[in-house]
Amino acid sequence: MSEKPSDKAIFDALTSDGHDPDWATEILYRADPKDVERIRQAFREGGTESEVASRLGIWPR
Repeated sequence: MSEKPSDKAIFDALTSDGHDPDWATEILYRADPKDVERIRQAFREGGTESEVASRLGIWPR
């Protein structure tokens, strides 16, 4: 079984941060739905990608 994706990988998949669509789809497929929803909720709360990443403890590249 594949390892669970990191929050950073999920964040990048949701923002398509320099990755191809197949990679993003694979990351989101393997991710725990609760982790994906938590990150999506952070985006719904507002702010730039950098601000959301900071709130989640993920630092942009």
